[in-house]
Amino acid sequence: MFFKKKPKKDVQEHKVVPESSPAGKSPDAQVEQDSYNYQDARDWTIERMALKEKQARLGWNVSALLIVLLLIVSTVAVVIAVKKEAYPFIVELDKSTGTTRVIDLRDPQNIPVDEMMDKYWLNLYTLSHESYDWRTLENDHARVRLMSVPAIFQTYDEQYGADNKNSIQNKLKDKKKIICDIESVVPNGNGVATVRFTKRLVDTYTNQEEMRHSWRATIGYEYNPTYSMEESQRLINPLGFTVTSWRTDRILEGTP
Repeated sequence: MFFKKKPKKDVQEHKVVPESSPAGKSPDAQVEQDSYNYQDARDWTIERMALKEKQARLGWNVSALLIVLLLIVSTVAVVIAVKKEAYPFIVELDKSTGTTRVIDLRDPQNIPVDEMMDKYWLNLYTLSHESYDWRTLENDHARVRLMSVPAIFQTYDEQYGADNKNSIQNKLKDKKKIICDIESVVPNGNGVATVRFTKRLVDTYTNQEEMRHSWRATIGYEYNPTYSMEESQRLINPLGFTVTSWRTDRILEGTP
């Protein structure tokens, strides 16, 4: 007896299908994408840091340049302030109109030379030149030096000096003094003036007069303001009064 074999059922093969990655990409593609995003972000960060470093370096360079410029400007300002010299000026009043004007004395032609001013400087110069006092000798000596041309001052300076045994200061020292009394100052308007004065030799301690003589000085003078002098010198002779010639003659009794 023949039996029929039952047909075998078809066995379906179940294949494992890998799950798809998000967005339909494979895992390898996703890894590549993540690596790309990380590298791009890293490069961007490096660029930003480099840019900031460059900006910081530029800022420091600009700051250093500004500091150098500030130091240069400050130095120039100090030099200008030190070298800057003040110059004398006079405010002149017009008595008829009541108006005033400032006269710049840097130009010698602007110096208002009149008889009163001439008399003042001639009187001051003669007193300094002919007086002697141990206590004020240095001031008189400096004034005569500022108000004389070199030749006139040299003759005056030869009368003094510690090395000269016959000098006035070695003879009189602080025991005697010479007092100069101005009697008249007559400028002729042409840069020449006549000054009459009396010189008295007086004992310093007793104040007794020991000798008296009358003299007449013929003085040539002009005004030459100099702006290279120090401020202390300008205070003594601001208008540049300068004696160009000096001659003295003794006046005998009875001589007009």
